[in-house]
Amino acid sequence: MSILKKFWRPAAVMACVGTLSLGMGTAAQAATQSVSPRNSCGGFNGHVQWDEDPISMAGDIHIWGQLWNNKCPGGNTYLFVSYTLQPGGLYEFFPIKNAGYSSTGNVGVNWSNGKPNQNFTGIKVRVCNTSGGGGCGSPIGV
Repeated sequence: MSILKKFWRPAAVMACVGTLSLGMGTAAQAATQSVSPRNSCGGFNGHVQWDEDPISMAGDIHIWGQLWNNKCPGGNTYLFVSYTLQPGGLYEFFPIKNAGYSSTGNVGVNWSNGKPNQNFTGIKVRVCNTSGGGGCGSPIGV
């Protein structure tokens, strides 16, 4: 038996196993980022965590931290999240928490969302003065 025939089969099996394990190890992606968006009279100090699986197309977002208000006009500060869903390209932008002025300080935020067949892309958080998205500060992308 030639040396090539002797080692060809074990080498091919190892290459296939290596490819499968590499694919499984990189299938799901997850990250967490600290964010501190502000507007003229309030802000948010917190974190955004997202998971996405390019194979199953399942995605999750979790946002937590503290929202605060320094006497905003209209009485409230709103924390907004925006993202685009893939596949499909549907853009969503909506408030997830509000805080009225309080001399005692911050309002806790603990929000999550998951989609069984879509991933989240272009995730941004921002602080606004109105529930309709007026008076916003600069968005912070993750």
